[in-house]
Amino acid sequence: MTSATYEPPSPQDHAHDPPAPADRSGVGPSGAELAETNRQLHTAIASRELIGQATGILMIRLDTDAESAFSYLRRRSMDENRKLVRIAKDIVETRKIA
Repeated sequence: MTSATYEPPSPQDHAHDPPAPADRSGVGPSGAELAETNRQLHTAIASRELIGQATGILMIRLDTDAESAFSYLRRRSMDENRKLVRIAKDIVETRKIA
């Protein structure tokens, strides 16, 4: 039995590799980009909370599980051609299902 020895790759092995990206250390998103990302995250969290509340209301009113309640929201959203979060907001604010 022969044992193989490890040989590190030579520079010629990487001759056809694409060039490494320029060093961008210290360069990050601008303040405006960070502000926009922050705004989007807050909107997403608020939407998720509304959808969760509406799902809970539907679970109680329809005596169903979370998956079926969310499917109800999704179906209404498609049927009414409205954003799901708007359907959820209406349910949370009015406590009415339809």
